[in-house]
Amino acid sequence: MSQYLPEPHSGLFPARINRQLAKQDAQAALVSNQDALRIRRSVRAARNGLVGIAEVGSLAGALANEVPWVARQLESASNATTVVIIGHIHRSGD
Repeated sequence: MSQYLPEPHSGLFPARINRQLAKQDAQAALVSNQDALRIRRSVRAARNGLVGIAEVGSLAGALANEVPWVARQLESASNATTVVIIGHIHRSGD
């Protein structure tokens, strides 16, 4: 007989449904905030990484002008550093 008793209301829906909807809204907000944090972290890492790549490339180019016989090694070192930085950028969103 208790199944026919009206459920308490707090708004448009019964209180139980309102609690479920509030819980789902909270979970959706949490996921959205986590996504936003991952994106901000990725953007920051990409910005820092690109600046780092530019600095390393610029330094390698300046040194290659001063010491031309090591230009190939400087280019290799610059490329390896770029790969490492890109790896950090890739992992930053995890």
